[in-house]
Amino acid sequence: MRTYRLLPAVLVLLGCARPGYGMSMEQVGPPGVPPARVVEVPQHESRVYYLDAHNGDVHFYFKATPGHIGELIKLHSATRLRDHVVIISSQKTEVRTFHGDKVDYNVDFHCLDGIALSMI
Repeated sequence: MRTYRLLPAVLVLLGCARPGYGMSMEQVGPPGVPPARVVEVPQHESRVYYLDAHNGDVHFYFKATPGHIGELIKLHSATRLRDHVVIISSQKTEVRTFHGDKVDYNVDFHCLDGIALSMI
């Protein structure tokens, strides 16, 4: 009988809940503070959005010209890493911020490290 009294309270709490993003952080606009290992690429002038989930899954989004894309690949290849992977593909070209604002991009620089890397 007590479970039926608790059910409406739980439903009200769930109805009022808002999405939580944990310790994730974002930055819209030009460069800020990059991760320690990768410095030059995230500080490029064409960066428009940055998303860090604090688990090693970091995305840097750029609105780059073909010349900028060449610079980004050159900077990435100069970074001291075990593997340098560049994937060129056609995919969606917009991402949404935590507030739902649309950010257009044409280059996604994805750094996978830490917990997120150990999951694959």
